[in-house]
Amino acid sequence: MLFRSAIMVDDGVAHIMCGRADRNYNGEVDTGDVPASWLMVDVSTHTVLRTQQFAWQDVHVSRCGMDVAKDVLDISLGNEVVRFNTATQTMLEKLYSGPIYAVATSPDLQTVWMSARPGYTEPGAVIEYNTKTKEELRMPVDVNPQQIVHHTLSNGSMKLVVVCEGDFGMSNGTIHLIDLESLPRTQTTISIGDTPNHVAIANDTAFVTVNGS
Repeated sequence: MLFRSAIMVDDGVAHIMCGRADRNYNGEVDTGDVPASWLMVDVSTHTVLRTQQFAWQDVHVSRCGMDVAKDVLDISLGNEVVRFNTATQTMLEKLYSGPIYAVATSPDLQTVWMSARPGYTEPGAVIEYNTKTKEELRMPVDVNPQQIVHHTLSNGSMKLVVVCEGDFGMSNGTIHLIDLESLPRTQTTISIGDTPNHVAIANDTAFVTVNGS
């Protein structure tokens, strides 16, 4: 079952992340409910190579950080951010404890950026966390921070792109562009509209879905 799914391709293998199906949204396991899962599929033969079913918890499958070159996946499981090896699906380490929604990972794997939201109507934050020193930097953003993307522009500068949905039914969704080369971090906020939800980046252009969800 594909429910709130995400697909990432790494060297001929599709990693299919399926969120849990909680049919009545009560947080409890009822008849017909399905925990979140992770499938590895050979893209040429469609053969399922490996599968893993997560424990019954909220798994933010469409908001994870993945480094295909280093076989690493960072994902929010319940109230923890956990690092996995993508070749074997084995857990490498628990990176962070706390209610985190989305994760982005630096190319050297030493930094993760995580979105945290206290509720659906209050401004949230992005937490920059050093996995070696355990130091963290909290940066305020708008209401309902969602996806985070780490991106290097054509001029070599590094940015963090953060999607904030805003309030439900309102047109106050935003994109935050955080400069990762300034300290303290500086950011530019761009108004997007009603419920921006996901961003994809090609070169220096960002494509944002705005669906009024």
